[in-house]
Amino acid sequence: DMAESLSKVFSTDDLESFLESSNTQSLIVIKDGSIAYEEYFNGYQRDSRLTSFSVAKSFVSTLVGIAIDEGLIESVDDPITRYLPELVERDERFTKITVRDLLMMSSGLRYEEARPKLFNGDDPLTSYYPDQREAALEFTNISRPPGYLFSYNKYHPQLLGMILERSTDMTVTEYTQKRLWGPLGMEFDGSWSLDSEQSGFEKLEAGLNARAIDYAKLGQLFLQEGEWEGTQIVSAGWVRKATSMDPLGWGEEYYSDEFGKGIYADGDGYYKYMWYGLIRRGEFEDSTFNDFAAQGDHGQYIYVSPSKELVIIRNGEEYGDVDWIGAFYDLASLVP
Repeated sequence: DMAESLSKVFSTDDLESFLESSNTQSLIVIKDGSIAYEEYFNGYQRDSRLTSFSVAKSFVSTLVGIAIDEGLIESVDDPITRYLPELVERDERFTKITVRDLLMMSSGLRYEEARPKLFNGDDPLTSYYPDQREAALEFTNISRPPGYLFSYNKYHPQLLGMILERSTDMTVTEYTQKRLWGPLGMEFDGSWSLDSEQSGFEKLEAGLNARAIDYAKLGQLFLQEGEWEGTQIVSAGWVRKATSMDPLGWGEEYYSDEFGKGIYADGDGYYKYMWYGLIRRGEFEDSTFNDFAAQGDHGQYIYVSPSKELVIIRNGEEYGDVDWIGAFYDLASLVP
């Protein structure tokens, strides 16, 4: 019984009270393609709209994969200046940054959360500036060569969003509807929050809004290697590439900042195309099955364990002092 397994991993005798008190809005567990647990708390229900925060980045990455499958973006090795030539005028070195560098968060672009005289820094700029296209094109500066260091940077999804707009000839909202929402038969309408009415650009770092059950469909799609009811929505090759460990970008030096160290976790984790990977040590020394997750601020998760055919969704108002990823990993370890 899934509720019993959940009670075990959270060390509680009263699962519902525990989830209610940890500021949880939704918890859904899908095992072998069927819903094994689905509950809502703190006034939320199945049709409540929930903000993705950085879970949105995994949707953006998936849209890039679909655009590559369609041949609209040639490859992750394309220089970003192929789509955003304006950047070259400011700095020749932008030609060295590839689509892959943006997906990996290793572009070498400067990102200082707080900085004097510029809206106090890049974090407020990428969150509140009313024209995010202008921010991504005008306020980005190069601090090091690409590909050497992981550095979480909210300009990356904005730049990818502009590349999507220009390569698909659609807004990101239209492309999301045509290539994901429609084909996955999402139960409810989703939406993208915009930077401003005037600019009308999607807030790609954090602005997707959807229902928990529809977040679950992205997890299930990735569990099924991009296939949905007989249709290949995104190629299996992309799903594997987007979530598997990258031997080139992996190691203590690559994950040298505080955020990176938290991901690397002494060799247990990694970051790939806007998905977080967790190395699942197999029963035999030579077998490794990796779990992976989309993660967002305040405790939003799409957690996928392919070896256990398990997808877990948690949305919350806050983290609620719980190690959710650790609990999901343990749940996957526990279920047969």
